[in-house]
This record gives sequence, C-alpha cells and structure tokens, in this order.
Amino acid sequence: MSDPWQHEESFAVTNAHMLSDDILCDVNILAGEERQEVRCHRFMLASRSPVFYTMFCGSLPEEGVVKIPDVEADVLRTVVSHFVPFVRFMYTGEIQLMPESVMAVMYAANKYDIQPLINRCKTFLEKTIAIDNVCVILDQALKFAEDDLVQQCLSFVSKTTDQVFQSNGFLCMSSEALKLILEKEKETQNLPPEDVYASCRRWAKQACSSSGTEVTDQVLRQKLGDLICLVDFAGMSYESFTDNVVKETILSDKEKVKP
Repeated sequence: MSDPWQHEESFAVTNAHMLSDDILCDVNILAGEERQEVRCHRFMLASRSPVFYTMFCGSLPEEGVVKIPDVEADVLRTVVSHFVPFVRFMYTGEIQLMPESVMAVMYAANKYDIQPLINRCKTFLEKTIAIDNVCVILDQALKFAEDDLVQQCLSFVSKTTDQVFQSNGFLCMSSEALKLILEKEKETQNLPPEDVYASCRRWAKQACSSSGTEVTDQVLRQKLGDLICLVDFAGMSYESFTDNVVKETILSDKEKVKP
C-alpha cells in the first residue's frame, strides 16, 4: 500500500494535489469571455499576489467568485498535460512556457503582480527569440502592449532579415506586426526591394489561404492595403520592376509610374 500523498516532502507536490483534486477549494475564478470556472484556494492566491491579497483581505473583500474576463481559462489552469500555467505556478513555482502563449501568461502575471512569474517570462523571452518564432512573439508583444519586447523583436529581425522574411512565422503574423517589420526594413534596407515585394505577396497569399479566399491580384492588394506603400519600388531596377510588378495588377496604373 502506497504512502498517503500528504507524506510528500515537497509542498509543491501536495499543493498541486489539493488544486488538481479540488480539495477544500473556496473560490471560483470565472475566466475569459466564456466565464469558464477555475476552482482554487484564496489562501494560496493571497499568499503569492498582492492584488489577490487586497481582493480577499481588503476593506471590501471579494466573495467566493472572481471574474477575470480578460484572461482566458487555459492561461489560468492546466488544460493539457504539457502546459502548466498561471494558477499552478502559484501553487508549485513551476511553469512550462511556450512562445505562442508566454505573453498571455505575462499579462496575467503583471495584472496580479506575480513578480517571480514576470521575471520567468522575461527570461524565457530573452533566451527564446529565434528566427522561427520572432514573428509570433512580436504579435504577442503588440497584443499585450509590451513595447520593450516589440523593440527587441524588431532589433532581432534587423539582424536576421533574410531568414525571418523566409520563415513560416513571417507568413502568419498580423498586418500590424508586418507593418512594423516593413518600416524597419525600409529604414535598414537589408534586403533588395524585389525580395521584400515577393515576401509581401507570399504573406498576402497565406492570408487568402487562411480565409479560404480565391487568390487574385485584386484580393492580394486588398489584403496588403497600404502596406504595399512600404515597399521601395523606386529602388528596383527597370528590368526587375517590369518583370515583377508591371505585369501584375497589384499596383494601380498610377502607382506603377516610377518617380
């Protein structure tokens, strides 16, 4: 017969057991717009977060339900075995961060002043930015208004421009992130304008594919919008401009008249 779980020396193990088995949980967090329930212990939350402490121990203490509409449930609790997020960190001090979700976790950590988790997220990001994920991290940094991280990403892109423009992440980033990258490229001019234009077309094609839209020059222009103005068409050679741009209708006839 195995020993009771309470015999574990590690507080992290016993705390996690209390959380995962819903033992004596006395507060419900309603997370995200769908208000998914996350049950936990106010004692543990208050012991790790000054914000939660004020919520539960201040002059107007919260009752048994806390609404957090701007943090999704999968950030707060364990949803799949390989992802151990926000609430579990407060119980165990452990978390497995990923590029596509780290900014959401850091947003929650900042909101509730979980300084050790904030530091963990920043360290992760500093060590993790790479060619295949910088566009994902840039998107997340924009979403959560982390301006310093935005600049770190743009600085990284300026040093690895060719590889980033060829990456899968480049094709899937938001138009807001692409705008910043194109503005940075126009400033540094690390790539020939022909390559920048080709990358923009690939990005627009991927946007069409993601939305199930037929790919035509008109639709590509619609997807690109004013982003096309950040391509240095004037820097192309006459032959390249004729071969790569004039034969298409992504630019209007007026826009095709080179200065």
